[in-house]
Amino acid sequence: MVNAGFERIRLSEKSDTVYASFESTQIRGAYRALGSALRTLASEYPGAHHFRLIIGEYGRPQIAVDASNEAETWRVSAHYDVSAVEKKLAESTLNPTVAADNRGKIDITLNPIVSIDNHLLDKLALFGFYLAPSFETTLWRGNRLFVQPIVPLYTNIADNDPDSQFQWGVVGLRQDWIASKRWRSSSTAGLFLYDLAGLHHEVNYHVSPTLDLGLRISATTRLRRNGGQWE
Repeated sequence: MVNAGFERIRLSEKSDTVYASFESTQIRGAYRALGSALRTLASEYPGAHHFRLIIGEYGRPQIAVDASNEAETWRVSAHYDVSAVEKKLAESTLNPTVAADNRGKIDITLNPIVSIDNHLLDKLALFGFYLAPSFETTLWRGNRLFVQPIVPLYTNIADNDPDSQFQWGVVGLRQDWIASKRWRSSSTAGLFLYDLAGLHHEVNYHVSPTLDLGLRISATTRLRRNGGQWE
């Protein structure tokens, strides 16, 4: 699992069932890593036919997956009740181990941005080429610190225009408060865009497999740098 790129791994095997929890920083939020995890576990535990998994993010469990492999056919279902798998993992050993702990590890992604705007009459187009590297880390359970500055590499925009200057871009601190079978709650504070700062809180209640109810509350203000000053 570590060699396949997974982190915060806990494993337990009982009879023909494998219990596991893990995170995948390469495919956060999309859960496309599930197929890779099942293939890896099936090859490592050839005698197992049932796999009960927890996919987490930032140190907190997010979804539970029940998978079975009978006659080379996979049956997979997902839900939010992670308690049963957590209990099995806790019972497996007196001191459960977590392999490849990702707390404090910084994930870096380089994102190019190309901007072309031709609304002016005296110029063919305003052109800008930027680099927006993102830095992401987890400092503690349920925490996410995300920084993505915008660095102009080349632009024909006037020097006194903020679009031609370095911007802090997105700087956010998120905390997940609750991640249970029914309830989800999280808060985020920081710069949401290069010129928008504020606070955001959301609460979601999982009614059924096809219905969620949620409440989102935000407070924002315009804020950006121009000529080295915040305005």
